[in-house]
Amino acid sequence: MSGFVQEKFTAGRLLKKTCVPGSTIITDEFSAYGILDKPVKPKVDLSLLDGSELAETAPCYSHHTVCHKRYEWVAGVTEDGELIHTNGIESHWAILKRSRIGIYHSISPKYRPRYLKEYEFRQNTRIMPPLDMFDLLLKQSVLKP
Repeated sequence: MSGFVQEKFTAGRLLKKTCVPGSTIITDEFSAYGILDKPVKPKVDLSLLDGSELAETAPCYSHHTVCHKRYEWVAGVTEDGELIHTNGIESHWAILKRSRIGIYHSISPKYRPRYLKEYEFRQNTRIMPPLDMFDLLLKQSVLKP
């Protein structure tokens, strides 16, 4: 199997596993994301519910693309009024890479998920007041199943 086909297959599985149908997803022009624009046949016959065939041909996601090859950094506005860009996720990856170089120096594959969960917690709580963040950290530590 070629690398291109493997990337498409992996990206499709990952997107289906992590993205809620109906979500707005903004990507760059990488071809593996094209799967987001393809219609997905539902597992049940929805035409029995409302008599329409539209549900069977509509894409599951609202997918917008930013084409960096054309020096495009913002590609308009979504239906919700949000700017279409990838700056946020690119910033997150840059911070994660810098933390590997500046703080951790080395991340073993065995503990990689823990480093990523720590980073995820830091990013998701970065605007919380410190005491609220500490309280949340303690609750998550004690209530862990």
